[in-house]
Amino acid sequence: MADNWADLLDGSIDEPFAIDDSFTSYRTGSLEDGSISTKTCRNWTDNNAFDYGTLGSPQLNDSNWMQSSSTSHCANYLPILCLCMQTNENVADQYTVGGSVTGNTGDVVLSLNSGDQTITIAEGF
Repeated sequence: MADNWADLLDGSIDEPFAIDDSFTSYRTGSLEDGSISTKTCRNWTDNNAFDYGTLGSPQLNDSNWMQSSSTSHCANYLPILCLCMQTNENVADQYTVGGSVTGNTGDVVLSLNSGDQTITIAEGF
């Protein structure tokens, strides 16, 4: 379908994203660049005929796969296409520290950057 996240949102995909032959469109709630559309059936909580949802076309591999030129009443039953990207946000960075300490009689403490974060790695040497 795409080589990476940027390729997925660059305006075309490698092949159509057909999920079910019985549907000619699905709801995406996204614009072609992956940003959020204003047409999301009130954040997928509304199914009345006066609100609309952004559609994508599973038979196409141009930008219309994510955002076609049409919308649909939220009362119409359509599958919802959800895409996500795993990021490293909110994941603690990991570091490897090497070396040796000799002649120490107290704690070994690492201080990160400005000193506001400290880690005791060995107590009472």
